Amino acid sequence: MAVLVQAMVVSDVAGVAFTADPISGDTSAVVLNSAPGVGTAVVDGTSDCDRWWVDRASWSVVRHDPGQTTPVGYAIAPSEIVNISRLAVEAETAIGHLADVEWAISEGVSWLLQARPITALPSQEPVHNVRSVETGLATDESPRHSIATFPFEWPDEASSALHWRREGRTGDPPLRPMELSERESFLRAARNSASILGSAPPRRMINLNGYRFSTAIEPSLPEPVRNSHKATFDRALEAIQETGRTYWETVLFPEIDAGNRLIDAIRPANLTNEELSDYLKSVFKWHERLWTLHSFVHLSVRFQPNPFRDQLTRHQVAHAT
Repeated sequence: MAVLVQAMVVSDVAGVAFTADPISGDTSAVVLNSAPGVGTAVVDGTSDCDRWWVDRASWSVVRHDPGQTTPVGYAIAPSEIVNISRLAVEAETAIGHLADVEWAISEGVSWLLQARPITALPSQEPVHNVRSVETGLATDESPRHSIATFPFEWPDEASSALHWRREGRTGDPPLRPMELSERESFLRAARNSASILGSAPPRRMINLNGYRFSTAIEPSLPEPVRNSHKATFDRALEAIQETGRTYWETVLFPEIDAGNRLIDAIRPANLTNEELSDYLKSVFKWHERLWTLHSFVHLSVRFQPNPFRDQLTRHQVAHAT
């Protein structure tokens, strides 16, 4: 594991810059917020900061809204704002997305501190009747740019016609790669159990910029085939029930114990990167198998006849205590 250590820029002025207007969605101007100091108040939203709009075609400041709490004597030159705007657009080119960057100016030197994609924008509206700070001339409309705000390719043509909804709650941060892999493992398990039980398939998922979107899908197997799968599973479940044991005792608990022993026997800290990658793949395969078996409990086992369900409830209570 590497540890990144960076020197702190003790800035005279700092802020954030967007290579598209985050309010209107207009992509013809870079929008900057600035405040004196290290910029913490700009990032956390506690400062009524200055706002600047820089036209991307002419590199001129076309609008400036001073903050109401801007201290006396604080000033930043339009040329410095333009320089930051150019750096922000360079960051946009580097990451391949409209960019949200944090910046600082220290002793006349401009710094970009970090850059990340703007994940969503409202519908684009042109900026009308803005006045150039440098020339004092009014303009009717800033030039527009055809910059892709969300580079994305559908997995197939049919997907583009479906209705997709974002999973999770409003304000949730993007999922990290490991979290996405875990969600994919859950989804494969749900597909496996649905196929074995002949039940309705789970919603189809796609990942986009760390967020998951889902849509309903129709069963891929004909109803007679699904009914046959369900009957086969029910016969196996009845055979377990006839022994007087529960599905949990016979299948699920031994699987959990075996998987835990396998995982506990390995010390990830002693593995090479390649070995660690293989280890994680094996863990996710076991995770998928376990949750496939666990899904049977929710989709079928809990709805077995009362004597079996009573046994299952007793074992659940026993293991919970």
